Amino acid sequence: MLITKKKFLQVMEEVEPGLMTGSDTVYFCVIDSQGNACSFVNSTYMGFGSGLVPKDCGFSLQNRGASFSLHRGHVNCVAGWKRPFHTIIPALLTDSATTSEKPVLLAALGVMGALMQPQGHVQVLLNMLEFGMNPQQALDAPRVYVQYDHTTEQWSVNLEEGVGQEVAEELRRRGHKVNWPITGHKRSQFGRGQIITVGDWWNPSVNQTDPPSRVLWAGSDPRADGCAIGY
Repeated sequence: MLITKKKFLQVMEEVEPGLMTGSDTVYFCVIDSQGNACSFVNSTYMGFGSGLVPKDCGFSLQNRGASFSLHRGHVNCVAGWKRPFHTIIPALLTDSATTSEKPVLLAALGVMGALMQPQGHVQVLLNMLEFGMNPQQALDAPRVYVQYDHTTEQWSVNLEEGVGQEVAEELRRRGHKVNWPITGHKRSQFGRGQIITVGDWWNPSVNQTDPPSRVLWAGSDPRADGCAIGY
């Protein structure tokens, strides 16, 4: 069947938008046998990014510049030598309180998910530091997402399923707007992360005076595709 260009364009004008793409953010971390580490976030931002593909390359360029403001005098107004507001924050955790000349690597970690990223970093890190969770447990634990609605100019506290009802009720008693429980696909707002730790420094039963372990521990977030692999 042959179709003319004019007819094709007429058909396409009647096509309703279907699946909306996300921000396509990917995080991964790697630590090799020599202790070299990489903590990496890639995000094309807003669907397929800028839509520009370098010649003979199989990827599109990101369009984080969309986060700039075009209003003159605005602190985030586009200009030379400036970077747009973003939340891309892959992390390396180190310990400088050692006798060695260089800080000691403790972990490579990261949590994706827009404004949840800094909140997710803090929560999974505290899960290990304060509650003695291993990397996988730290990622599995239910999370809290403090969100600001620019339309209503209100703050809300989103609590993932697994957080106790008594916590939600106490926060409401203190005057917070609380959404609980967040279930199903809506849990994606709590981000997705990966962690590799060097040793089990997060384990409260470990004698900190013993020589530090070099065994690698890894975890992968159950809220998205991912896996922890040893080699």
